[in-house]
Amino acid sequence: MKKKTSKKNPPGLDTAALMDALKASGRLHVVPPDEHWGPQYRYAEENGTLVHTQFNFQSTRRATLRDDGRCGWLYLSGPHDSDKLAASCWLYNRVEAPETADEAAVAKGLPTPAPRGQLKDPRPSEPPKSPWFRWGNNGNSVAVIDGSTVYGYVVAGRTRGRSLELVGETPFGAEIDWDEFEDVFKMVL
Repeated sequence: MKKKTSKKNPPGLDTAALMDALKASGRLHVVPPDEHWGPQYRYAEENGTLVHTQFNFQSTRRATLRDDGRCGWLYLSGPHDSDKLAASCWLYNRVEAPETADEAAVAKGLPTPAPRGQLKDPRPSEPPKSPWFRWGNNGNSVAVIDGSTVYGYVVAGRTRGRSLELVGETPFGAEIDWDEFEDVFKMVL
């Protein structure tokens, strides 16, 4: 019998062992699962990047909030928890906004702080203290919320999402459309 290999994990990466090691180290916080989506995991990678992630059973997509200490981005995987990125959105800068974007990083799809001209406020933002994911009805759209603050969201079919701090349409995403948010997430804040 041929052993199945996972398309979502690099060769040699044992996710069960990784989760066990993170739990043992005290660096993993688990939010219990719901009927439609799996548990939410929060942990710190070795390089200090903070990760908050959740799998949606209905759409088989994964939402990930990654904060590398400079900025936070929301990522949504393709169906079947694939390594293929379906959408992303810049959410906040934790550092003073640069004058211009790091074009090389943007071209490669790497996370980078958003520049001054694309933000409501260039000063560093506070990252969410207790973020949670709000999924759209079909599980193909997801928002990052902390308390009653919507940091941003991505909607199925678009490669860039919407962020509370952005102004207009940018390479990092667009400003939040509150009518769209209420329609997609069936939520009024």
